[in-house]
Amino acid sequence: MLHKLNFRDATIALEIERESGNSIRVTLPNGAQYVVAAVRNADETITVTTGNREFRIPFVRTRDSVEFVYQGRVFRLAVVSGDRKKSGAGIASGVLTAPMVGTVTEVLVAEGDEVQAYQPLVVVEAMKVLAAIEAPFAGVVKRLHVKAGEQISHGAPVLELEPGPKTKEE
Repeated sequence: MLHKLNFRDATIALEIERESGNSIRVTLPNGAQYVVAAVRNADETITVTTGNREFRIPFVRTRDSVEFVYQGRVFRLAVVSGDRKKSGAGIASGVLTAPMVGTVTEVLVAEGDEVQAYQPLVVVEAMKVLAAIEAPFAGVVKRLHVKAGEQISHGAPVLELEPGPKTKEE
């Protein structure tokens, strides 16, 4: 399942999959993977274990995210696309899907465009809520599946992104 982790002005796309028991596998945009065990405690904290390190982290669950504090900083974790089966192969394949039912209000790229990680690509609106679909990694827009003004359903393919250069200067 694709999630966005927000901290200050930065956004990171994370692929999170349930492993066995309390364990999850977290895949970063660069492909690095970590297995993490998390246990919810009665005092509204989570004990997170990765390798031989353990952290106790306070958190708050909101309607659409989890906010937590680590080393004095506030982070927000939100689901981008809640149904992995509908999203096909997901970010590893570069197929990006609609995060909700709505109308495509803006298509900010064209086929063949080079994009940077976290660059907004398409904007979807539902009931005056705007959701920007961002590039999970730097790449090239291989194929657009939508156009502005089009209705789209949750999980429908929006565009295909091929991995590419990390910066336009390279």
